[in-house]
Amino acid sequence: MFITVALIPLLIHYAYRFEFVDFPNERKVHTSAIPRVGGIAIVIGALIPIFIWLNHVTNVFYLTSAMAVILCFGAWDDRRNIDYRLKLLGQIVAALIVVLLCDVRIYWLPLLTDFKLPEMVSIPVTVFCLVGVTNAVNFSDGLDGLAGGTTLLSFGLVAVISYMVGDFTLLVVSLAVMGSLLGFLRYNTHPASIFMGDSGSQFLGFTIATLTILLTQQSDVGLSPVLPLLLLGLPIFDTLMVIAIRLYRGRSPFSPDRNHLHHQLLDAGFHHYDVVMMLYMLQGFLTVACFFLRYQSDILLILTYMAFCGALLLYLYRLRTCNNKHEFTTAAAGEKKSLLTLNWRFLADSDCNSYGISHILEKLIAVALPLTFILSAMFSVEASVDIVILSGVLIFISLACAVRITRSRLFWIERAHIYILCSLAIYLYHYIPNEKMSVHDFLSVAYITLFLAVILVFRFSTKKGFEITTLDYLVIFMAFSLPYISSIGGALPGASSISIMIILFYVVE
Repeated sequence: MFITVALIPLLIHYAYRFEFVDFPNERKVHTSAIPRVGGIAIVIGALIPIFIWLNHVTNVFYLTSAMAVILCFGAWDDRRNIDYRLKLLGQIVAALIVVLLCDVRIYWLPLLTDFKLPEMVSIPVTVFCLVGVTNAVNFSDGLDGLAGGTTLLSFGLVAVISYMVGDFTLLVVSLAVMGSLLGFLRYNTHPASIFMGDSGSQFLGFTIATLTILLTQQSDVGLSPVLPLLLLGLPIFDTLMVIAIRLYRGRSPFSPDRNHLHHQLLDAGFHHYDVVMMLYMLQGFLTVACFFLRYQSDILLILTYMAFCGALLLYLYRLRTCNNKHEFTTAAAGEKKSLLTLNWRFLADSDCNSYGISHILEKLIAVALPLTFILSAMFSVEASVDIVILSGVLIFISLACAVRITRSRLFWIERAHIYILCSLAIYLYHYIPNEKMSVHDFLSVAYITLFLAVILVFRFSTKKGFEITTLDYLVIFMAFSLPYISSIGGALPGASSISIMIILFYVVE
């Protein structure tokens, strides 16, 4: 993540000089030229930690070589818009490298548990799947943060399952790509200042396809071979739907148009922000379904995916046939309206409602945050004395600052000590003795309540300050998922601590 965040400003600076720029046209959503060098930063940010941690693993050299091939052809396309047959050639070369040299093979097919594919059949089947998923993710990269956010969730599930089955190599590769994606999304969340381009989207598609094949065909053959279909179900659905529409209309399946899932939702009147959020939620549903159904029968996973696709097709059909655009736009000036957000007047602050719910919640947060710190310090009798004393000093400073501050923002030193205090509060929270479990439970409820209050304030406050983005929702989703996954699938060290700390950091903001 650090490498990617550090590289992107430098790459943006040179993007125009070397012509790595995405210009707007009738099919694209953006209205100004945007550098598309994010993929280069993503790949470099992922490869460096992979080399550091896995330099002793023989197959990793061939895997990273295949990634480099994908990067070269993708960067070439980002600069010159090469013919699709050249891109396909690069994808096939990369696929052959991992298939022939890394033994990435599909041997076990769904519903055929006792039949193993012969090697001469397995090779073309695997190459076809790798190239197909690579292009599916590439096609889905049409909105700010869309491809990066959805694949982030997929890599997260691969990392969790890899940890559970003890595959350190897949775990490190997954986490490295997740880190580079988080760094990239810092600049790609709407409104984006950089695009990943084909180099990034093809890299993500190729890597997630390779990892899911290795996970289900080698690391744990008990996992359903249908799992990759469900995990990558959104870009696969989008690609098959678009190809079907193009063939039905007598056009080439590679011809560009605006029939992608995100285009149809935009044309129906949804905000860019809401389309991304809707697709994040759909991918989140598929990710959760994959986790709980990972060892279930193939037929159950196939039926789940068919039901998902059927429901989505039905919804898109309704959008296309109702033709009631006024349902999605306001009567005045045709201004777009969100269907995912609420507009309840009594919740929001306004000129005639200066004490709306968000105003009250802000006061609640301002009082509750230091109180949770004080409770943690008072009852953490098993913690070391120096930590307790330090926490007490910082709490005193916080209260002193709260009394004297009249401005809306804190100085950096005040913010720094509050963030340190959050970390100490988590430490103290875990050292509350067993006989004080009522206090422990109370603090757990308090943290969740604080976080829900913050979400409401973000939504309904009219103050121009910290605004929650689609990237924040991804972080929130992962933070809440970690402890639950840990309790089901095996201990993830510090999962609950990470989740509560993220909650407190949002509260501070």
